[in-house]
Amino acid sequence: MYVVAAGSLGVLGVAQPVNATIVFTPANVTLKKGTLPIDLNHDGIVDF
Repeated sequence: MYVVAAGSLGVLGVAQPVNATIVFTPANVTLKKGTLPIDLNHDGIVDF
């Protein structure tokens, strides 16, 4: 009975589509005035 129920859910399209993004962070950075600014959430504001 479980197999029939699970199979029918797949046929009805219960599965939701998934969205993903690739975030690229350069590994080779240049120090500015002896510090390394770190932006953790990529909003353009230096966090550390």
